[in-house]
Amino acid sequence: MAQSPELDHLIAAMSRYVIDLPRAIAIHLPRIKDGKVHDIEFIWGNKNFQSWRLKPLQVGDLGSATRKNFNELLPHLNTAWFDGQAIQFFVSSHKSSASDIEIETIWSKAEDVIVEWGDEIDSKIQHGSAVEAERHRRLMDAVEAERDSFVQEIHDNVLQDLHVLTMNMASKLSPSLDKDQLLSESWNLQLSLQKIQKDLRSLLTQEQQRTALLSVRLFSLGETYSNETFTTSVTIDDDTNIDTLGNDIQNELFYVCKEAVSNALKHSNGSKVDLSVGVESSTGEIQLTVQDNGDGMNDVTLRSSGTKNMEKRMNRIGGVFSLENTDGGGLRARASVSHPNQE
Repeated sequence: MAQSPELDHLIAAMSRYVIDLPRAIAIHLPRIKDGKVHDIEFIWGNKNFQSWRLKPLQVGDLGSATRKNFNELLPHLNTAWFDGQAIQFFVSSHKSSASDIEIETIWSKAEDVIVEWGDEIDSKIQHGSAVEAERHRRLMDAVEAERDSFVQEIHDNVLQDLHVLTMNMASKLSPSLDKDQLLSESWNLQLSLQKIQKDLRSLLTQEQQRTALLSVRLFSLGETYSNETFTTSVTIDDDTNIDTLGNDIQNELFYVCKEAVSNALKHSNGSKVDLSVGVESSTGEIQLTVQDNGDGMNDVTLRSSGTKNMEKRMNRIGGVFSLENTDGGGLRARASVSHPNQE
């Protein structure tokens, strides 16, 4: 293949300055058919470019024969050839990385060829591994903190009550007591046991809520806060992907919803509350809405209502909380947060 002096100069410059760069760089000659680029012919590639191939490309190898999904590349090649530059994004999986990597490739026209400027994949793999390791460390720290809290609650509430109960049984259930005294002491002990049972059930429920997926916890919340006079309905759009959020975000969203539903049950004078989770179309944010059919609030009460705790929870995860009366009566609490994987 005959090469122009300009192309020889470009290859010489590339060989001198970018041969060892940690990103894939190559030069291709476009093949034109019916006024469009329909294939590319390999001319030159640096060491990193060739290292990603099982067999190094040879001068003259065609892209259509050596690349997967070549047809998906053609629009970018044509944009680069006719407009000067195109940027291609695609996601790739690598066994050395714990998650998929988004790779950027820039296609630029130079003289009569197209230059391929690949991404620094090795750097992204290392960075991704570091990010994953840090995420895992923070998750383990959170799990350990929750476990310590659980153990502390058992120690402070349940074990101390059991200790007192054991002492009472030894001192008060004496054979010298008459029948009425024994019945009275037995009744007190039964009440103490019921309190311990209730505390244990509450602790176990809290622990289950901490570890369950957000969607499961929200549906369970709907069942818990429904009775003969009050109904809590829960609707979650499939495309919200709330169960893929980080544990800290899931926890904060759950407790915001729980407090909003609890407030509706206690103060709204309504008969139902609708808890819905969806994606806001204009921003792509995840939006959780809790709306009741009660009396709503007057303006003064609304502005001074106890929403600080819910606001703080949303602020901690970079979200927004709002509270407003609805046109048809009732109150609407809304929590919005961006999905990290969609930013």
